[in-house]
Amino acid sequence: MPTDTLPLQGLSAQEVEASRREHGVNVLTPPARDPWWKLWLEKFDDPVIRILIIAALIAIVVGMIDGKYAEGIGIIVAILLATTLAFLNEYQAAKEFDILNRTNDDVPVKVLRAGVFTTAPRRDLVVGDIVHLEVGEEVPADGLVLEAVAFQINEARLSGEFKPVDKFPQGHPAPPGEAGAYPRHCVLRGTIVVDGYATVQITAVGDATEIGQTARAAAEIVSEESPLTRQLEGLSKLIGVVGLGVASFTLAALIVRGVLVGELTLTPPQWYFSGILGLAVALALVRVWLPIVYDAAELVRLPLKRLTWLEGDNLLGWLLTVAASLLFGAAGLGFGVLTGILPVSAAE
Repeated sequence: MPTDTLPLQGLSAQEVEASRREHGVNVLTPPARDPWWKLWLEKFDDPVIRILIIAALIAIVVGMIDGKYAEGIGIIVAILLATTLAFLNEYQAAKEFDILNRTNDDVPVKVLRAGVFTTAPRRDLVVGDIVHLEVGEEVPADGLVLEAVAFQINEARLSGEFKPVDKFPQGHPAPPGEAGAYPRHCVLRGTIVVDGYATVQITAVGDATEIGQTARAAAEIVSEESPLTRQLEGLSKLIGVVGLGVASFTLAALIVRGVLVGELTLTPPQWYFSGILGLAVALALVRVWLPIVYDAAELVRLPLKRLTWLEGDNLLGWLLTVAASLLFGAAGLGFGVLTGILPVSAAE
């Protein structure tokens, strides 16, 4: 289009680069996400999963006595399948969401630069750019209406009002009626053109837009628990406590019954080895059962101070716990050999 036919010229290439350096790119900063291993470990916070882990350990310990491990191993396999599939689904959904956002940032927008209308990806728009918007298009960034013909915007994404809002250039007399949530001469990123067309000058891009500031403020707000959420959390804790109690009682009952009826006949070295092994496994899984113990104390209104290293599910904490359990097991077995409780070799 010839330059002399356009009353507006738009930005030159040098002005575009200068504006981008000053105001940034037209991309919303995605919220910070936890690393994949932390997302996977969070799946084990479910009280039902913790109960199944304890049940699997009981089945394996009991299986060590009579040589039947299939049930315990089957439970562990089921736990790993359930948690891993849930993690993979959530992780894949997050990746697809990121791809969708990147695709939206590449949507072409009609922009006037150096006196010529052209198209540019939405991410490349800068403050000062002049864009042309038509029916069905999404507003790519915040801006001021310069020219408009029967121009209407749906601002439901920001204001919640589904009724289209008429937009006019600044200084144009607004029709009588209720004022909208935002000025009539302004358009905002993320809103939809439902009628007419307009020429708009960009005034804010990326995180500086209204929707960018709203998203950032929403991410910083600490959500308050509703009464229903507190009740569900209490029920979840109760299920975990009851499950752990039943599992512990079942293990103790099976051991006592086996001893009384003569089904569980172990030599002193075997009892010692089983005890060390059981304590090492319990130490390795302290992050699983100790929070349930704290929940039980909370339910009976017994104040117990939670250990700070149990608050966060981080990979280093789990590795340290497993390492401590291995050291405990090795120390216990070494002590047994040194004191003569355990034989030095299997032949003895």
